[in-house]
Amino acid sequence: MSAIFRHRKSALVLTAALALALALSSCALFKPGSLRLAQPGGIGPVNVHFVLCTKAETPCEANTTEGQSQYMLGIAIPKLASAPQTLRAESLSSGAAIAYVRNEEVTQAINEAIQKEEGRSWPPPGSDAVGYLSGVFNEEPGLREWSVNADFGLPATASPFAGPFKTAVMVGWRRIDATHSPSRTVSCYEPAGMSDATAICAPGEEKELGIADMRIGARQPVTRVFIGGRAQVPFAFEFASTAASQPTFSFSPSSTLPGAILTPVTDGFATGPLPADTQLIASAGAVTVQAPNDAQPGTYDVTLTATASGGAASSAVGKLQVVKATLGVGKPSLNRKRGTALLPVAVPDAGILTVKGRGVRSAQRRPQGARTLRIPIKARGKARKRLVRIGAARVLAQLEYMPVPGVPAVVRKAIVLRRAG
Repeated sequence: MSAIFRHRKSALVLTAALALALALSSCALFKPGSLRLAQPGGIGPVNVHFVLCTKAETPCEANTTEGQSQYMLGIAIPKLASAPQTLRAESLSSGAAIAYVRNEEVTQAINEAIQKEEGRSWPPPGSDAVGYLSGVFNEEPGLREWSVNADFGLPATASPFAGPFKTAVMVGWRRIDATHSPSRTVSCYEPAGMSDATAICAPGEEKELGIADMRIGARQPVTRVFIGGRAQVPFAFEFASTAASQPTFSFSPSSTLPGAILTPVTDGFATGPLPADTQLIASAGAVTVQAPNDAQPGTYDVTLTATASGGAASSAVGKLQVVKATLGVGKPSLNRKRGTALLPVAVPDAGILTVKGRGVRSAQRRPQGARTLRIPIKARGKARKRLVRIGAARVLAQLEYMPVPGVPAVVRKAIVLRRAG
């Protein structure tokens, strides 16, 4: 007997009620040994599978009565895990399926039954419980079995959920007839006496599964790239597992930036399965984005998706801001004694700033980041001779800022140099 159902003696009352119910009508009861857990995607939701049958024996026995019933399911799952709103028990023969809908009264009824018979609460510590109540079901004579398959999402926690994923199943039945409405309050005891019970609850099984979970997160702030430039949009990887074998991952980037060339940077996550004893691995990743030369300025999405070998995926969206390289050119400061000028030029980031032009001595600077440079403007050639002869010369400076890499920004600035006689 499991920890959840360890008090077999106190559970005998529930079992007795179950036997009485079988004598009164048919039931869709838990088939012993049928609970199975799997994480088919390698990460992501856990599939819970079990079988219901007309009498909870192995093998199941045939139903010999007719009438109408409603069925209850209580399923314990890890805290903050997500559960479907509806379930279907698909018939394994030609009969009708049983349709279930989430119902919190079922959870409360099972909790009251467990407290009364075993002095503890439902669900077990560390778990959340979800209850389901079926629609009115028409019983039919004969052997019937139903298969239940439901996917439960992993807990929505800040860090990956390493598991194990623990679940436990409870089942219930209640009669529907002229005096027992399907709209009445759900209970595991109707009436209080056992001689004519019209509702019961009984334990199924519990099981746990080692699982794996991968989370990708986009890092802030927004990454900036120049038109024609290259930048890395950063992401964070977190992986946790108690699975017996680990999934491998493939990574695929995408972007809303037309024509972008994307390359994922994923460290060791894509090179093969991680160690079997992995509990939590945190790592940095990125998507390298090469912006096209004809990109339009704006903010674009960059998505990185990790797909496990089983097919399930985790993804995150980062932001990329495409900007045009610009130059801010201020008013030149003249040195009349030397016949030169200092030209303030604001650059937006690291790169290469080149000054050349008609009558201007070439110069180059390599700023390491955004800053304002003071570029010397000196005359050469005919402009230099004119400056010496008449004390003034007009030059045309061409300033070219080249991001590393990116499409350059070019500004032309006419400057009149003056020299005191």
